[in-house]
Amino acid sequence: PAPTSLPSQLVAIWLDWEPRELQSLYQVIELYQRDHPGINFAITYRPSGDLLTTFENAAESGRTPSILLGPSQWGPSLREKNYILNLSPLLDPGMESDVHAIAWAQASEGSHLYGLPLELQGMVLYRNRTLAAQPVATLSEWLTVADQLRATNIQAIHADMGLEISLPMMAACGSELFDTRGDLLVFNQGGTCWLELLSQIATLGRVVFNSEEDIELFKSGQAAWLIASSELRGELTEALGVTNLKIDPWPIYDATGFPLRGFTWSENAYLVAGSTELDLEASWGFLQFLFGPEGQEILSDPDGAAHIPSLSTVDPPDSLIREATSMLMAGVSLPLHGELVLAEGPLLAAIQAVTLQGADPAFALRMAHERFDLLRLSGQAP
Repeated sequence: PAPTSLPSQLVAIWLDWEPRELQSLYQVIELYQRDHPGINFAITYRPSGDLLTTFENAAESGRTPSILLGPSQWGPSLREKNYILNLSPLLDPGMESDVHAIAWAQASEGSHLYGLPLELQGMVLYRNRTLAAQPVATLSEWLTVADQLRATNIQAIHADMGLEISLPMMAACGSELFDTRGDLLVFNQGGTCWLELLSQIATLGRVVFNSEEDIELFKSGQAAWLIASSELRGELTEALGVTNLKIDPWPIYDATGFPLRGFTWSENAYLVAGSTELDLEASWGFLQFLFGPEGQEILSDPDGAAHIPSLSTVDPPDSLIREATSMLMAGVSLPLHGELVLAEGPLLAAIQAVTLQGADPAFALRMAHERFDLLRLSGQAP
């Protein structure tokens, strides 16, 4: 009788990764296929701004990949639309024990696991060592250094006060930003403390809002510090040189004794619903390998993807990745749902009033609270 061939298995991945990241992914695939030669792979790139929309359109017509790589913020919506599978029943016992807690929080909710957190991402504090040789321990020290730099026509920082950067700094007031549902806890004494803190940070240099100007001024050597995404490490290293770029611990707010902090989120691997049983089996097997120590070590190679690993057992050789890991582990977990969109307009107006016009923080917060309540009652975001 003629020999029978095994049915083929396909792992189809959609992503928006850069070329250096794709090279690392192909290395992982090549290593995996040594032990699984019968599994085929199809990698599809989509631009970041198009990936989610393209995927959702494909889901409506039943032409989806088996794996989607995307930010942790997508998880709840993908789950609500039944586009992804709950991975909790598939987990091996103890699989999460080696995962940084904040990474796991960005991939799970209760007993539901949206995806596997492949990489930590978030806001960090960069420093140009040629302009500021040492990190600052406290906000008051930062203000002193800012005065010294100003005398040489250098700004300490061009501070972007958009909510993605400014809101998690409320942690320096010793307050929780969100309740267990993800709803804001900012309209209280902690919120007043937060606006007062932002008014002091505003004196470090020029204030901008949701702009690229702060990044460009840092790259051109006109500002000593920058608060920005950990994903900019490569771009900033290229601009300043590998020996000149550092990621600092957050300074402590003298009034409270707590450090400033930034949001942390993750890049997740989602297992897509609707795949055949064979493809699903192959895709889950590969995801476990990609998420495991061998896959994470390849992805954290500074000459490749240079990802910040979500596994505590992976120690990257690159000092900048280690510095970023330390800061992101101590960050504020980005809420995956809640009232943040509704509050953005009122809170930005309060920040602008305090940092640009010198308004009283308590008064500005009260006005923001009233506007927020009106928006919530009307059921409409600005």
